[in-house]
Amino acid sequence: MILPRIPTRTVSFVDDYCQEYQKIFPEVRSYENFKFLHIGLISELTRKSLPEIAKYVGLKDSQSLNNFIKNSPWDVNLLREQRLSLLKKHLGNRRFILVINEIGDKKKGKTTDYVAKQYIGQFGKTENGIVTINAYGILDGMTFPLIFKVFKPKNTLLEGDDYQSKHDLALGIIKKLLQRGFQFDTVIADSVYGRNKDFLQVLNRLSLNFIVPLKISPISTIETTYRGFYHENSQSILTSQSNFFNNRGMSQAQLNGIFDHKHSDALIEYTDDYISAVTNIPESMSQKLAHLLILLAWTEYKLKEVIKELGWTDFRITNYQSIERWWEIVLSAYSMVSLQSDVFQKKWQMDLFVPPETQLMAELASQNRSGDEETIWQERLHKLVKSISLNEGQKSAHWAIAAASRNN
Repeated sequence: MILPRIPTRTVSFVDDYCQEYQKIFPEVRSYENFKFLHIGLISELTRKSLPEIAKYVGLKDSQSLNNFIKNSPWDVNLLREQRLSLLKKHLGNRRFILVINEIGDKKKGKTTDYVAKQYIGQFGKTENGIVTINAYGILDGMTFPLIFKVFKPKNTLLEGDDYQSKHDLALGIIKKLLQRGFQFDTVIADSVYGRNKDFLQVLNRLSLNFIVPLKISPISTIETTYRGFYHENSQSILTSQSNFFNNRGMSQAQLNGIFDHKHSDALIEYTDDYISAVTNIPESMSQKLAHLLILLAWTEYKLKEVIKELGWTDFRITNYQSIERWWEIVLSAYSMVSLQSDVFQKKWQMDLFVPPETQLMAELASQNRSGDEETIWQERLHKLVKSISLNEGQKSAHWAIAAASRNN
């Protein structure tokens, strides 16, 4: 009897995380490529293309990785479901804040599925490209990815496709997460959703708190944005103005039509006029509102940078089935990093992903692997965990605000 080949070992925390998915891949080589892609996506490579990743992990060429993305017999839906199950297991019954935002990628030509001339939020204008609606969670300052849906413009629909608006896709994501048992009670969304009455009404009916911007100024850095959120010695950074949006595209009558409870005019304006938003959270909860609007500005910019660093836009394939696979693997790499954080590790007191030092050294010795190599990867992991943590963004923001105050 010929025993199946043992998969090649890579880095400890990558191997331990990817082992949760091994049954999805019928071939050892496919499973190895799955791990190699995780290594490449969390590396410091500037461009996470398949040829660059292949070179980085020591493959002769990118053919096996390319075949894994395009032709290997594995089910992307099983990968997604396993990732969500793993996140749900580590979240337990803890409630988190749900973030809905869009990611757009400019593309040349029209050979890539679902590419069309459309509005792309991060560029603030119409571009030829592809757009996805992405959902993330924020728990104790740590972010983690959940679900994405590609937006399919009417003129790009393929056989068997049904058109869904961005708002329908976003609501579908929210309802699916609730059905799966994820527990969140507050939703933060992109500004594109702030003027959509149906979207806001559904959130209200689902008994979800929400805060959605109607406008966010195009500020180049997070630190600059934060500077407008705080004023030392002021009693509150919030000003409730029931008629604030008159003559700005949404009338008070329209707003009253969205809400059917006593907080129908709970609108928020920052004194610096960097941001304006609509919410169903009462003004009496001003501290929570302030915190959520900080998150709002942070997610509007930072999350897009994070997922781009992990290779979201580095695919060079045109078929959506392959693109979807690429994006799911990117989200898996993102989830892997999130699960290394104290937010998840301390809760479960597990050593599933990062072995204790003694166990790690014994493992290295048995495999004749370099302890220095593991140390380097642990440092890289620590850097990545910090990059996806809101707490780090808040610290730098506070420093910027304090410096600005001293200079004024």
